[in-house]
Formats: sequence, structure tokens, C-alpha cells
Amino acid sequence: MKQLILIRGLSGTGKTTLAETICGDLEDRFMVSADDFFVDDSGEYNFNPDLLKKAHTWCQKECLEAMEDGFEIIVVHNTFTRKWECDPYLEMAQKNNYVIQVLSLYDGGLSDQELSQRGTHNLSAYQIQKQRKRWDKDVYRDRKPQQNYRQPRGNPHFNPHFNPYYPPPNYDHGHYQKKNHRW
Repeated sequence: MKQLILIRGLSGTGKTTLAETICGDLEDRFMVSADDFFVDDSGEYNFNPDLLKKAHTWCQKECLEAMEDGFEIIVVHNTFTRKWECDPYLEMAQKNNYVIQVLSLYDGGLSDQELSQRGTHNLSAYQIQKQRKRWDKDVYRDRKPQQNYRQPRGNPHFNPHFNPYYPPPNYDHGHYQKKNHRW
């Protein structure tokens, strides 16, 4: 069974370490990240924010080539803070018959300051805070019209998030109601 594993998390959570642990030195496994684009031939990391879009395009291309080469396990380890950043990989996996698994490290239980100190890319705590604020919790959710779902009472702006591999949630169950000042 061929598998695509997306590892997502804020900077400094250990995405690369986890990817290396999963892949090891096994020949049937492949790992890539957009950060790899910024590593030169001598192994030096030289980040250029102006080339970030090009780096992500390169990463997607590398992933597709790995699928075409028939690797059993492909690991892509990027921050993936937004759902749309995962979408190209999810589509590639479906077209190439790869099972998809998303591992979310989020913040690893660490503060922005701790992540800043742990990270290898010299990001400030403020930059990590910005990643945290744009974090999409569910990258599996479909873009189905909202009217397909019954709105729970008291929340007219409810936006359903669900994993496409499991049935949508059932909202026909009862709700807790506050009685006087006690539940």
C-alpha cells in the first residue's frame, strides 16, 4: 500500500526529525520539504523569502516525481498552516493511488518563544505567533455547500469540518441547555 504522509506543524516542532525517523535509510521511502530548495550543494541553508513560492512549486514537483518513481512511502514535511497548502498533495495522492495520512504536530506543547529558540531557521516568536494565528485545524474538510448540514442551535455561523474518510457528523443528538445558573 503506497502512502503519502504530510507532516505539519509550526516552525520548531520537529517535523524534519519525525520525517527522518519515518524514512531512515530505507530505499523505498522518500522525504522532501520546501526548505530543501534552499539548501545549496555544500549543505548550507540560505533562505530567500522572495523564492518561497518557487520553493513550494519545486516541492510539489519532487513529490509528484517520487510518486511516478513508485516510492512506497513519501513524506512531505512543511508547516502546512492552511488547508489550501495541503490540497495539491491530497489531489496528487488521489490521482496516483496513494493513501493519505496527515500528522499534525501543531506546537508540540511549546510556547512561541520556545519554538523560536528550538527552530533552525532563526524565526522570531512573533513570526511563529503569525503561523499559529493562521493555523487551519482540519485540512481534510471538503468544500461542500454549507446548506447540506443542519445548523446546530445557537450557532448560525457554524462551519462544518470533517475528514472525508469518515462520515459527516450527526447533529440530530440533543444539546445541553443551561438551567438557571447551573448546567
